[in-house]
Amino acid sequence: MTYRFAARRVLFLILLFGPATIGQTQPSAPILVQNAADVARTQEPVASGLCLPAWSNFLDPNLDFELVDGNGSPVPVQFKVLSRWGGTRDDGSLPAKWALIEFLADVPANGTAVYFLRQGTRAQGNLTSQALPGEIVVSTGAADFTIDTTQFTLLKDVKVGGVSVIGGPGALIVHDVNGTSIDSMLAETVWEEQGDVRAVLRQKGMLGALGLNFTVRYTFWTDRTDVKVDFRLENNNANGELPYLGSTIGHAWFEDLTLVLHGTDAQADVQLTDGVRNTNGASWSLEQDYTSPIEALQMLTGFQLRESGPGISSVQQDARADGTVALRSAGNSLAVSVDRFWQNFPKGFSAAGDMLAIDLWPAFGNGPEYGGQWGLPSSPVTDPLSLDYYRFEGGRWKTVTLGLDFRQGAYSAAELTHRAKALDKPLMALWDPAFYAKSFVFGTLVVERRNWNKVSNNRYERMLDILARDDAADDQPSLGKIGLPGFRERGGTYGGRQMYGWENFGDLAWGDGFCSNHYDLVWGVLINYPRTADYSFFDVARDLVAHRRDYDQNHTQDPSAQRRGGQYYEKGYWHGNFGPPAPSHTWVQGLLLWYVLTGDEGAYEAAKEVGDFVIRLHPETWDGWWGSRIPGWETEALLNLYLYLGDSVYLSTAQQSIVNYEQQEQANGGGGYVLNPGWTSNPHAQTWMHCIMFNTLGKYHLMTGDPSVLPLMGRMADWIVNEVVLETPAGPTPARTTGKVWGRFAPGWHQDPSVHHQWVTIESLSYAALCLHDNAYMMLARSLWESVTRYHQESASNGSPHDYDDPSTFSPISFRLMQYPNAETKVMSNVALWGQVFLAADAIWDGVF
Repeated sequence: MTYRFAARRVLFLILLFGPATIGQTQPSAPILVQNAADVARTQEPVASGLCLPAWSNFLDPNLDFELVDGNGSPVPVQFKVLSRWGGTRDDGSLPAKWALIEFLADVPANGTAVYFLRQGTRAQGNLTSQALPGEIVVSTGAADFTIDTTQFTLLKDVKVGGVSVIGGPGALIVHDVNGTSIDSMLAETVWEEQGDVRAVLRQKGMLGALGLNFTVRYTFWTDRTDVKVDFRLENNNANGELPYLGSTIGHAWFEDLTLVLHGTDAQADVQLTDGVRNTNGASWSLEQDYTSPIEALQMLTGFQLRESGPGISSVQQDARADGTVALRSAGNSLAVSVDRFWQNFPKGFSAAGDMLAIDLWPAFGNGPEYGGQWGLPSSPVTDPLSLDYYRFEGGRWKTVTLGLDFRQGAYSAAELTHRAKALDKPLMALWDPAFYAKSFVFGTLVVERRNWNKVSNNRYERMLDILARDDAADDQPSLGKIGLPGFRERGGTYGGRQMYGWENFGDLAWGDGFCSNHYDLVWGVLINYPRTADYSFFDVARDLVAHRRDYDQNHTQDPSAQRRGGQYYEKGYWHGNFGPPAPSHTWVQGLLLWYVLTGDEGAYEAAKEVGDFVIRLHPETWDGWWGSRIPGWETEALLNLYLYLGDSVYLSTAQQSIVNYEQQEQANGGGGYVLNPGWTSNPHAQTWMHCIMFNTLGKYHLMTGDPSVLPLMGRMADWIVNEVVLETPAGPTPARTTGKVWGRFAPGWHQDPSVHHQWVTIESLSYAALCLHDNAYMMLARSLWESVTRYHQESASNGSPHDYDDPSTFSPISFRLMQYPNAETKVMSNVALWGQVFLAADAIWDGVF
C-alpha cells in the first residue's frame, strides 16, 4: 500500500467512522437528512446514494451496517448497491462503491436531522409481497396494494385496515387524433428492488395503435399507506426527420392521456389544499394552462387556472395549482399529488361519481407546435396535427411522478398541503461535504465549499451559487438579481422565451433555441449539492436532469438510427431539432451523478444508452477532423461510464482512444496539438478543444495512475503555455492587466483572443500541475484565475489595467450576462464545468485540501 493510499484510507475512516457519538461504544458515521419544506416530516421516506471506500470491502451493506437515530435507537434500513469498485453493480464479489440507503426519517421543518450508520445488524421493516395468479400483493404493514399482472390497471385494489379504499381497478385512457380509445397492453411486471423497507415494482406496456410504450415504477415503503408512481411515456421509434436518426418518421400524435382511480362512493366530494368542493359526485374539473404573461419579463404571470363544477366557474390568471387533490367520502379517501404540476402544463384533474382522473396530457392541450428543422417560433407551423394534438417525437421520453395515498376517513387541509410540499421537496441524505472531497468517487477533483479568504475563490463560489439561487447574484441596474431560476422566470435574455410546459421545463433557452443542457449543465449544478450540502442545488438540478434524461436524449431503438443514444444537439427551438446528436455535444457525468445520488433507474438506462452511442462511433479511430473536443468528450464520457458503472469495455475503449490521439499528435509533428484538416484553406487547431482533450488525459491519469500518458501531457502542456496563453496578467495589483488566451492556432499563426476560454485553459494548467508535478503550471493557473474570476465579462479587446482590489471594477455576477447576451447557458455551464479542479488544486497547493 502506498503512503498516499494509506493516508487516504485513514482520512476516510476518520471522516466516516469518526469519534464515537451519542454514547455508543462503536464508532458511527453521521448521515445528514435534509428537509427543505416548511413542514415537519415524520416517518417519511429517504432514498439517497452514499459512497463507500474500496478498501473496506463492503460487498453487501445490508449485511454490514445498522442505522440508529439521535437517541441510539435502531431504525429499519435497507441498502441497494448502485455501483461497485472495479466492476458492474451485479458482481457481488466486488466492494460496493455507491449504495442507496433507504429508511424513514423524522426531520424538523426547514431543518436537518442526524442519523448514524455503524457496523452491525440492521433493523428490518415490515414490507412483504406475495405473487398470486394474475396479481402481486404488496403489504407495507399499513396498507395492502394489489397490482394486476395481466393488464395495466394502475392499482387493482388497495386495503387499509383490511378494508378496500378504492372502488375497483384503475385505468390508462388514451385517445388518438380521431378520438378513438387506444388499448394498452402489458408486456412485463418485474421487481427492480424487493426488500422489507422499500420495494420497487416495474411494469412495461405498449399503446400499440400509437406505437408508443410506457414504463411504470411503483415504490412502496414499510409502514406507509402511500405509493410513489413514476409514469414514463416512451416513443422508441425512429425520429426519421434528422440525419442518422433512422429511415422512417416514427412520431406519434394523440389527443389525451389520463390515469384513472376509483373511490368507493359515487357521491364523493373533491378536496383541494384550499378547501372542499361539495360536488356530491357531480362533474368537476381543474385545468392548469398558460396564456400570455400579464407583465413582460415575468413569465409566471401567464399561467391560468380554470375550475368548473357545481356552483363553480372560475378563471384565475397568474395562478398555479400545487397539483394535489383528494376524492373524499364519509368512509375513506384517496389523494393524488403530481410533481411539478404547473411547471409542466398543461395538466389537469377531473372527477365524476367515484372516478378521479389525472390528466397528464389533457384534451385541452396540444403541441409542441412544430415549425421545421430550421424554424423559429415565429415560423409557420409545418406539422398541422401539432396545432390540435400532442406531438410525441420518435426517440423521446417523458416521466411524470405521482404520489398516491389512501386512508379510512378524510384528509385535513393541512394534511393535503403537507403531501404537496413533501412531494415537491423530497428528503435527502448525505455525508458531510468534506468527505466527498477526499474520496475521489466522482472521478473529478472537488473540494467542499468554504470561506477561502481569497477574493477569487469566493467569487467563484458565488458564480456557482447563482445556478441555484437568485439572491446570490449582483443587483444589476434595470435587471435586478438574476440567477438561473430568475433567468427562466423572466423568459431568458430579453424575455418572452417559454421555458415552462411539458416539453420545455428543465431545458433552458439561448440564442440558438434550446440548449439541451449543453456542456453538462446538469453536472455543473448537481455536483455542488454534495460539496456544499445546499439543497437548492439539488432542487434545481432535478428539473434539469429530468429533461436531460428524458427529452434531451434520443432513445430510439431502431437499429437504422446510428446516432441513437446521443444527446440532442444544442440548437433548435424544439430541443435539438437543428441536427442529430453529435459526439462533440454529448455529456453523461451529470446523469451518472444523479443516478448514484438518487438511485434513479431511468438515469441508469439513459447513461447505458450513451455508452452504446459513444462506442458505436469508434473514438479509437478518430482521424483528426473537426477538433480535438470530439475524442476529448467521447473519451471522458467513457471514463465517467467506467467510473460509475464499472464495465471494462468503457475503460479499454477510452485507452484505445487515447493511444489513437497520441498517434494523431505525432503525425502532426509531436508538438502537442492536432491541426484540423477540415479548415481546408488554413488547417489549424481550436485551442480550447485541445484543452478539453488535455483535461480528459488528466482525469484518466488521476483515475488510473497510468504513466504512459504523461509524455503526451507534457508536450500538450508546454504548447498551452507557449502558444495558447496570450497574455498573463501583469502590473501591480491596483493597475494590473487581464489574462487572455488565443482561440485558434497554427504554426506561426494565432487568431481569436478570448477572455472566456481562460476557464478551460486554467483547468488544463491545474491538471498539468497535479499530474506533471510542476509548480510553474500552478502559478500560471493562479494568475489567470485571479483575473477571470474578477473580470469574466471583460472584452478581449480591452487592454486597460484594472484595480484588482476594487470590487466596483469587477464584472457583475449574474446569470443574465451583459458581455455574452443569449449565450448565458453556454458561458455559465462552462464556468461551472471548468473551475472545480482548480479549486481543489489550489487547496492542495496551499496544504488545506
